Amino acid sequence: MNKKIFVPMATIGLLSSAILFANSASADTNMNVQAQDGIVSTDVNPLSTTSRGQVLIDGTGSNGLHLTSGNTVTTGQLDFTYSGSFPVGSIGWNQETEFVLVLPSELDEAAQDPSFITYFSGTYDGPGWGANPYQYQTSDIRMGVDNDGNTIVRFTNPPATWGIANGLHFNVNIALDLGDFVTQTGIRIADAVNGTHYSFNGAVVTDHDYTNIADDNTATSLNTHALDPGYDLLQQVPTIEDVYDTDTTISGTGVPGATIEIKAGGKVIGTGTVGTNGIYHVTISPKQNENVTIEVRQNTGVGMSAAATTTVKHKVSEIPAPKVNTIHEGDTVVTGTGHTPGNTIIITDSSGQEIGRGSVDSAGKYSITLTSSQPAYSILNVVETDGKDTSPITQVVVQAPIPNAITHIDNFSASQDQYITGTYTGSKVAKIGLTVDNAKKPLIKITPGNGNFSIFTSTYGITASSTVLVTLYDANDVALTSGNSVSVLP
Repeated sequence: MNKKIFVPMATIGLLSSAILFANSASADTNMNVQAQDGIVSTDVNPLSTTSRGQVLIDGTGSNGLHLTSGNTVTTGQLDFTYSGSFPVGSIGWNQETEFVLVLPSELDEAAQDPSFITYFSGTYDGPGWGANPYQYQTSDIRMGVDNDGNTIVRFTNPPATWGIANGLHFNVNIALDLGDFVTQTGIRIADAVNGTHYSFNGAVVTDHDYTNIADDNTATSLNTHALDPGYDLLQQVPTIEDVYDTDTTISGTGVPGATIEIKAGGKVIGTGTVGTNGIYHVTISPKQNENVTIEVRQNTGVGMSAAATTTVKHKVSEIPAPKVNTIHEGDTVVTGTGHTPGNTIIITDSSGQEIGRGSVDSAGKYSITLTSSQPAYSILNVVETDGKDTSPITQVVVQAPIPNAITHIDNFSASQDQYITGTYTGSKVAKIGLTVDNAKKPLIKITPGNGNFSIFTSTYGITASSTVLVTLYDANDVALTSGNSVSVLP
């Protein structure tokens, strides 16, 4: 660090004093050009002067700023008062000085905003100045960086003369409307890095020499660890519960009263408010696909928080196993009941080969034609799927074929009835026919597997003495039964 040289007035003549001040002014001009860009030279004038004193802090924000209007407005002002003096023996002739306010690192981000200096105001009352304090103009205020890398605010004082005839004491009063700055810019002030306080310092200097401020002045602490309550609110990130591809509502926790915004792929898919219990439930539209990233932010009035994120998971559908009606050897159609209309029923054989596929209808039923009939005692596997999830398997065993037989024939009245009716079994049955008094009548198609038959007889001339037989046939008109007698009544 360069040492300052103090020259007693008694040893300097007026002429040599004038030469000294001229040299000092020249050095000041050169360094001022550098300081305009925030660059501070370490090649300081050895005759530069730094005041001794201390910055005191008061104001409505000295214990912390305040949030109002639903946290959208921040208020609070910091008032800095500096009282100090130049060392005995220092002299100045129409010389410019600066009051330098050294800021804590927590204000660095704020200081980078071009508007920051406009929130300062203040007065200077120092050696050689008039009866009324000098009111700082915006043009008097500039930002800078000292030799230790600290951000400083530089207030240019009016030229003054001091020494034997003029006093060495002065007072500087600076106000920083930090609350309004935060409200207007949205730039929050971080909590104290050391966890206890914010440290400020200041001094009046000549020749843009900022090297001795810390040594010659007592730093002042702003005794709060959280100057800006909005900063802590802004750091609070909402939580989000697991989200599935079937969900239309997203839930989580946040600050009561905060606004919740939910995004997917950069687009807002839902907004809501955190309840008084700290829980939110927000309806989203549309539902999101698996692996999509969901972002949830909250605004407590101080701005949007960082996002809580989660990835959409697939919700496994709980599709019950389908019901399957009994299957017999020779059957080519499988029927049963499914769970959800529109789902697909898939049938495979014991080797896993697909042998049939169809849909569940609006009534929850299905009817599927097999690629081939299956032999008795073979195993079929039947499942239902929605395209993503599949039900458990319903396993069925193909039953032995049902005997082809007429199981019942209703009594027939030759004078009163027109139809001969009854029941039959046999999956191969496709037609039925009558023989009346040894005369074979045309065969009639019936629905395979229906189990019921009805034969119109009005044109067959059946009388009470007629002999009538009923016979079953397959699709190729091959008789499956030998003929069953009909009991004909008068």
